[in-house]
Amino acid sequence: MNITISMDTGGRKSKPTDREVASIRYRSASNQVTGELKELAYKIGDEGYTFFPALLEGGTKAENYVSMQLFGLDFDDGISFETVRARAEENDLPILFAYHTFSSSPQKEKFRVVFLHEVAVNQPEAAEMMLYMFQKVFPECDHACKDLCRMFFGGNDLFYYNDKEARFTLVQLLLSFRKSIDQEEHYSRDLKRFANKFNIEMANGNLIMGNVDQMSVFGGFCDPSLIIYIGDGQFQPFFYQKRKERNIVDKGLHQSKTWKRKYRIDFNKMNGCSLLDDFINGKELGHNQKFAIITNLLQITNGTGSFLDTIYKYGTREQYEKWKSDIKYIKGYYPMKCSSGFCPYHDECCGCMGTMIGTLLWRKTITYDNSRYYTDIDTAQQSLEENLETAFESHDKDIHLIKAQTAIGKTTMYCDLICKHPEVKFIVILPTNILKEEVADKLDIKGVSVFMTASVRGNGLIPGEIREEIQDAHNMGMHEQGKRILKEYRDEIKDDPDVPENIPVKNPKLTAVFRDRKNLLLVKTNL
Repeated sequence: MNITISMDTGGRKSKPTDREVASIRYRSASNQVTGELKELAYKIGDEGYTFFPALLEGGTKAENYVSMQLFGLDFDDGISFETVRARAEENDLPILFAYHTFSSSPQKEKFRVVFLHEVAVNQPEAAEMMLYMFQKVFPECDHACKDLCRMFFGGNDLFYYNDKEARFTLVQLLLSFRKSIDQEEHYSRDLKRFANKFNIEMANGNLIMGNVDQMSVFGGFCDPSLIIYIGDGQFQPFFYQKRKERNIVDKGLHQSKTWKRKYRIDFNKMNGCSLLDDFINGKELGHNQKFAIITNLLQITNGTGSFLDTIYKYGTREQYEKWKSDIKYIKGYYPMKCSSGFCPYHDECCGCMGTMIGTLLWRKTITYDNSRYYTDIDTAQQSLEENLETAFESHDKDIHLIKAQTAIGKTTMYCDLICKHPEVKFIVILPTNILKEEVADKLDIKGVSVFMTASVRGNGLIPGEIREEIQDAHNMGMHEQGKRILKEYRDEIKDDPDVPENIPVKNPKLTAVFRDRKNLLLVKTNL
């Protein structure tokens, strides 16, 4: 692997004098070198080449920053390299190379370790943030290394090089950082201080940052106009969201609500989600797949325990302890949305309802005969009409699921059925507002008295932020969460003097009240 850094044109055997530093600094900053990792490591660590981890252009100040992929830390206060290496490995932050500095001695070892990020970081504020995280994970290091444009002298003893050219990921550095500040007394306070320092948005007590494919765990709090992306191409991009400007009365996303309800699903006896089946049956899955599973199981009663039991049963003790520790830092996340990015069954999953929870709930309540045979269109239409009549005339309380192909006339048939029975009150449940309005118009033309419920989306009586929160919950498959948001909002404004008098007090500003004198109620599945 080749990288580009700013490096001196020659090496040294000893630390330069103060007079020499200025010329070395200028010469090194203006000399961009592209080379293979191992070659550069030996030049720096064995041959004494001075270097800047950051690639600079036109000077040595912050405004001259271009990118940085190497991150260096100095250890001068007696901590051993083996201790640093053990902590790095424990946090999945592999060291690329390490060397003794010119001032190191047998009496007092001084060394520098260098880490390699998977991609070059083009945003100076992101690189500064990463250095800050490193210093929290390794508090024994020299904190002067926080300067992005810091120059590092080389050495004459490269005593460690990772032949695997191991790279660390920013998402793993984030997790390691959170664990490091959790060892102190005020974790939540320190996390908020970090967010304030680097202008990062928070939601539900979590920093809005992570791998792009995990963006859905923040619900609707992600604002595309404020998101910064790090990396692309062969590596999964990392993102974080900058904090938007707020006025004094704006409480911001720190006060956002999370649902408290947990779903009761015996998922060990379900076969609705193929990815979950693979996990329960012991198939080896990747980290992102397990991450998606646990964000969903966190919302299911006993889901966390079952997840850890499965890890313990099929994995190692180390994996079990790691997940047990890491779960603490994802408890505020929304269920991760189903995606072809981590689920190999996504494109063929007919039960995919947005999230794993939605799929399991859907499978729990509906069963059907999946046998197939083919017939001509007239026979198919006649069969559909007969089945519709049979279901209508039955006296049981079961759900009758009638499967039919597209454009066979389903809407016309159930509208005709409604017209044939004016003495009966029907509820027609439709998936979209557009279709709801179309059916209402069709029945109105046929002379049927129609009552159409108000929609949350586009309803001027409900504040935009409440509508967005409800829609985000529905997009996650958390339909009960949408109802809870509506109820909480109703409770907040039920005594509001600004509520119009002509809106029923039992349901102010939310949706129209069903009335028995209507022949038809049209409602949406997602309110």
